[in-house]
Amino acid sequence: MDRVSGIVSVGLLLPVLLPFVRGARRHLVNAATGRGRVVLLTVLAVLLLAAAALAVPRLRARVGAARRQATQAVRSLARSGRITRLLAASLGLTLAYGTALYLSLVAVGLPVEPALLAPVLLVCIVGEGVASAAPTPGGLGATEAALVSGLLLYGIGVDTAVAGVLVYRLATFWLPVLPGYVALRVLVRRHVV
Repeated sequence: MDRVSGIVSVGLLLPVLLPFVRGARRHLVNAATGRGRVVLLTVLAVLLLAAAALAVPRLRARVGAARRQATQAVRSLARSGRITRLLAASLGLTLAYGTALYLSLVAVGLPVEPALLAPVLLVCIVGEGVASAAPTPGGLGATEAALVSGLLLYGIGVDTAVAGVLVYRLATFWLPVLPGYVALRVLVRRHVV
């Protein structure tokens, strides 16, 4: 359910962000015709492999069962009235992550330019989306690569992009581990989980 709400929140944010991203079309065209051609061909190859995997009856049955389960969960949420709160929380979380990436970039030397906020939010949304498909725990490695690549497309320097993404991942991925572990231990001790 979390993934579905994330997809819906991204679908709601993209039409809002794209008009504010100067040169978005130019950057996408440059990515398709320049260095990004290799990346686009790799993504196309992965999509073709996924389509071939879906041709296997056993995998297709598993995807169908997951789709039915997700549809049933969405229907039950819609009937309970909690779907609005779920989408609002997902939208808020997505915006918070994008803002955290922008502030991380500012912390490592990116000049404070409000015009860069929309492109950084867009890079964060797309980068986290790409990373969620990665077969690594927590998107480790894939998230960093996707975010740095997206920031480089918008002309942010390599040093600033790498340092900003590392600060962002430290703040949003690594530092919450210890408080999360402590909270889990407390919940287990209280027999809540």
